[in-house]
Amino acid sequence: MPEATHTTPSTTPIVPPDAPSTSEASITITATEFYAMVHTFQTLTTTHNALFQKMAAMCAQQDQHTAILHQIQQHLGLLPPPQLDIPGPSKPIALVEETIPTEETTEPRS
Repeated sequence: MPEATHTTPSTTPIVPPDAPSTSEASITITATEFYAMVHTFQTLTTTHNALFQKMAAMCAQQDQHTAILHQIQQHLGLLPPPQLDIPGPSKPIALVEETIPTEETTEPRS
C-alpha cells in the first residue's frame, strides 16, 4: 500500500509571467499567513455558531417568561382574557337588548 507523503509548499508563490493584469490590486501572502487566516476564520465561524445558538435559547426562554407573565397578569385581573381568533359571522350580530323580548311585549295587557 503506498504511503501518503506531505510536502511543504515553497513560501514564494509561483506566478506565471504572462498572467493577465486586472484592475484590482492583489497581495501575496505566505502559506503560514494563509493557514493562520483559515484558522482564524474557522474560529470565528465556530464562535458565531455558538453565539447564535445561545441567542436562540435566550429568545425561547424569553418567550416562555413572557407567556408566564401574561398568565400571572390575567390571573390577577391586570389583563383582559385572551381573545381567540375565531372568524366572526358574515352578518352583524344583534345586540342583546334587541334579541331578548321584554316583559311588556311577551305578556298580554289586561
